[in-house]
Amino acid sequence: MIKRNRSNGVSRREFLFAGGSLLILPLAAGAQTKKADSAESGLSDEEKKQVAAVRDQARKASLGPLSLTPGDHYLVVGNASDDFQSEVLGFCEKLGKAFLAYYNSKGFQLDYPENRMTVVILKDRKSYGAWIGGPAEDAIGGHYDRDSNQLVVFDFRNDPKGLGDQARVVNSFTLSHEANHLLGFNTGLLSRAADTPTFIIEGLATIGELVQKNRTSAFGDTNSPRIGAMVQAIRGGSSWLELKDLIAKDELCEEPETFQLAYAEGNLFVSMMIKNPEKLARFRAYLESLKKPGKTRDRLQAAEAALGSLDSLNRELKIKAKPYLKR
Repeated sequence: MIKRNRSNGVSRREFLFAGGSLLILPLAAGAQTKKADSAESGLSDEEKKQVAAVRDQARKASLGPLSLTPGDHYLVVGNASDDFQSEVLGFCEKLGKAFLAYYNSKGFQLDYPENRMTVVILKDRKSYGAWIGGPAEDAIGGHYDRDSNQLVVFDFRNDPKGLGDQARVVNSFTLSHEANHLLGFNTGLLSRAADTPTFIIEGLATIGELVQKNRTSAFGDTNSPRIGAMVQAIRGGSSWLELKDLIAKDELCEEPETFQLAYAEGNLFVSMMIKNPEKLARFRAYLESLKKPGKTRDRLQAAEAALGSLDSLNRELKIKAKPYLKR
């Protein structure tokens, strides 16, 4: 879920069930202040601003003491347990390497940002609700905020409604999807300032979301949960979402009636574009064109100029989906 555009999706988890040592330094008052100051001494000025922004938000939300976990490419800050924060940081570092290796092997030229990326890890749903300033929906487990450039998730294992053994799965899937967003907007794949269709943003995030803490899937593997959601939606009476509509209308990735199918089609579309060499060159050019400054572009014109006929691509996408729908 990208908070700026309120594109709800990954954290709505229904489809999931169908188909280095680290130093944790508390950022609290009193006796802990000296340790916190020591932890921040190795941060850049920009990173210190990032941590200060998290602290300020936490104060407004009355969340109490926070801990800071500095990594090679991430700053993990929050009130979750030290062990969970360490686990999250380790996973984010692992995902970052897989993300860059995958996209750069496809001809992209991506790299880590100059400053470490901010990941806010909260201990439970109550803390998350306080952070966002309102009740957290049952099916929302976190978000990436384009405006603040923060990834925010909480530990589902502490959800009072209880998910049992599935809590770790939800933790892992939510974190992976949102961490893909964070990487996408910070490594040069996407621009936070650009008018990029949500369909494209979410499709890209689904390509790597199966890289998780508790499974061995490789980046770019077939995303069975997303495909399962597509099959379920269409067999349940939903109509195929046309590619032109998906590119032009962000609300299809946000509305409860369509977001699961939109995400699934996004996954199929991005996979189709990346795994075909000729289409890959066009897709790289398309993403690059979206980052260029200038006046607001017509989304469909920009897509067709770079990708070719959207009607033809829509037909190809339907053909790609057909074998799954026949099973």
